Amino acid sequence: MKSEFSVGLADRVCATWDAEGGTPAELNNFAENNALVRGLLTILRGGAVVKPIAVDVSAKPHVIPIDRSKLFNPATFIGAGWSVWRGPASGDGLEGEEERDLRSAALAELGLDKVQLVTCLKRGESVMTGEVRVKRLKSDGRIRLDENAFKAFWENREQLPARFKERVNGDIQFIFFDGVVLRSPDGDRCVLCLCFDGGGSWGWGCDWLGRGRSAGDPSAVLASQN
Repeated sequence: MKSEFSVGLADRVCATWDAEGGTPAELNNFAENNALVRGLLTILRGGAVVKPIAVDVSAKPHVIPIDRSKLFNPATFIGAGWSVWRGPASGDGLEGEEERDLRSAALAELGLDKVQLVTCLKRGESVMTGEVRVKRLKSDGRIRLDENAFKAFWENREQLPARFKERVNGDIQFIFFDGVVLRSPDGDRCVLCLCFDGGGSWGWGCDWLGRGRSAGDPSAVLASQN
């Protein structure tokens, strides 16, 4: 390998890929596809040009509705004792403002092609806690999808594109919805997630924000509106 290649260069490629909504599985597939890499190099060296594929302008992007006419009740959907976390993370979650991304709460529908799956992992990191992930997402301004967006995903799960089913490094991909923090009956801070399991079926759960998240545990977000 040439000396010009470096960890820093790889980090920049990964960071740009993540910022554009690319998944780790897609980047891994790209890296293992020699023909695709050769094609990209040909384009970069001026040997070919990219032409857009003709599309039917009358066709609408795949959009799923978010029903906000019915209040999402954690105690009903998950089980007794579950609620939305209130107040600071250092509190008991019972008093104060609900911890949620209000921009997500304003969404009435979701264009699935606009949903990004991001990890927020930095150079040298292979894992972070959910709490750190939420802090980083708040800082970079991306819209964290909430419980009603999760419910829309769940109710339309058979319509989700293949990228939501992909495995990362051979492991099942768990997709997190950090737009609202929930409080478990034991007082833990948790968020909703879903996955396409090894048996070929969709599943969902609530995961503790203190648990580690790796490249196979992305968050579903939209680009910042700023």
